[in-house]
Amino acid sequence: MPSVKVVANLPGGGAYDVRVGSGVLAALGARVRAVAPSCRQVLVVTDANVGPLYLESVRAGMKAQGLFCREATVPAGEDAKSFACLGEILQAMAASHLNANCVAVALGGGAVCDLAAMAASLYGAGVKWVLAPTSLAAMMGSAPGGFAWVNLPQGRNLVGAKGHPCYVCADTDVLATLPEREWVCGWAEALQTAAAASGELFAWLGENAEKLAAHDDRSVREAIWRCVAARCDALAGASERDCAPLSASSWATGSERDLGPIAGYGAALGAALERQLGYDTVVHAACLADGMRFAARLGVVLCDCPMEFVQEQDRLLAAFGLDPLPDVVAPEPESAARFLLPCKAGDCREVQVERDVLLEHLAAWSRARE
Repeated sequence: MPSVKVVANLPGGGAYDVRVGSGVLAALGARVRAVAPSCRQVLVVTDANVGPLYLESVRAGMKAQGLFCREATVPAGEDAKSFACLGEILQAMAASHLNANCVAVALGGGAVCDLAAMAASLYGAGVKWVLAPTSLAAMMGSAPGGFAWVNLPQGRNLVGAKGHPCYVCADTDVLATLPEREWVCGWAEALQTAAAASGELFAWLGENAEKLAAHDDRSVREAIWRCVAARCDALAGASERDCAPLSASSWATGSERDLGPIAGYGAALGAALERQLGYDTVVHAACLADGMRFAARLGVVLCDCPMEFVQEQDRLLAAFGLDPLPDVVAPEPESAARFLLPCKAGDCREVQVERDVLLEHLAAWSRARE
């Protein structure tokens, strides 16, 4: 199957390509050369799991284009999104004498993509960056760019920087190495995108859920480019201030951070649950799913969302292995909280929910789970 190109149009002008398909990683060196014709040096940021699988072929592709390639390897998973690892990448950039003609390439999952993008955004020489996501969740969620994040001990994604990649390469062949829990995380991203921004995608996921859950190659490729296209469409219609998702601390502090056009859906309760339970890849997806369940039910009351949407979202979450978290009590909010609530599939609006109303609905949600 040929690859699919999705164009991400940026707020205020500009664009970059997202390429989705089998074997597109082999052409990464050529794509780097195309987006940065004066480039002579590339820093590839990868992790301890992904590097042994794909770094050698990426290095060979860069060499074929006359690009000198250096590498920086960080721990796998969320531990990479730390200030310690960020400092290591910035020092690697300095040691490599990167400048505005150079490119940083993120080769890995969402944590590596966030870390490399954050480092390139902060580094003073104007380094461009390219994303080569190797997890389904990163392919679904990282492509539109907008913000890059690192974590603090107090919470996930608390420190961010604005910016966009100059190219994204989503090679579906690499998904063959993913464990099942990583697939579940990817489907959470897809359902969040569909529910918040694309009724068409939501309906398509419903029609193809069985094939997607079985990892049918053709269906998975189509799901990725459809999700990327929906996110890019949402990005094109958003201002830069709308690109920031709700932070992991917002529930507890009543923070007034801006909700994103997609990432805010399910994030209010989801982030509070994740903070309470601890940070882990599967916990993130499961907490997001519960946040989406709660937001949908709140949408019925506050936004006239049809109950049919709630039921279909519940069905799809279950079909993709995102079962409700057992024996979880939501942390009590200290003040009013902002939610992105559905009016229908693909149509959400931001609502300020007062604390007493929120407590009432949380109690009803807890009773229903029992």
